[in-house]
Amino acid sequence: MPGNISSSDILEIYLIFFKKYFFKIKGLPRPKVVWSKDGMVIINSENKKIQNITDIDHCLEIKNCNRYNSGIYSVRATNDYGYCTTKFEVLVKDVPDPPSGPLEVKLNSKAKTAFIEWKPPILNGGCDIFGYNVEYLRFETPSEGIGFIRFSCLF
Repeated sequence: MPGNISSSDILEIYLIFFKKYFFKIKGLPRPKVVWSKDGMVIINSENKKIQNITDIDHCLEIKNCNRYNSGIYSVRATNDYGYCTTKFEVLVKDVPDPPSGPLEVKLNSKAKTAFIEWKPPILNGGCDIFGYNVEYLRFETPSEGIGFIRFSCLF
C-alpha cells in the first residue's frame, strides 16, 4: 500500500467544545485504520469518536476538547501489502492554571513595598506566560488584618 495519508495540517487549536480531524485513506484491499494518541490506541468513547464516513474518508471527533487532548496523534492504515502512517501534533490552548505555591510575600514596611515570589503553573494552557497582574486592596479590620492580593495571568 504505497503512498501517503493526506490530512489538513492543523497543529494547534484554541479551547472549543469539539474538534474533527479528517483523513483520506485509500488502499486495495481496504485498509484497517487505527488512530492513536501518544502511542496509545484510541477507542470509541463518549468524548472520542472514530468515524468511517466513506470508503476513503475517515474522521476522529473529539468532544469536550480540553488541554488534556493535547499530544501527538497518529493514523495508521494497514492491509496485506503494507502500511502507511502519518502523525500530527495537537496543542489545545486553554486558560493556564494559577501559579504554584508556596506563595512567598516579603513586606518592607519602611519602603511600603512587597516582594512576591511563586513557581510557574503546572499547566500553562499551551501558551508562554509572560507575567501576572497583581492587584492589591488595602483594608484594615482588627480581626482580619491588612490586605488582599488577587492574581491574573498575562499571556
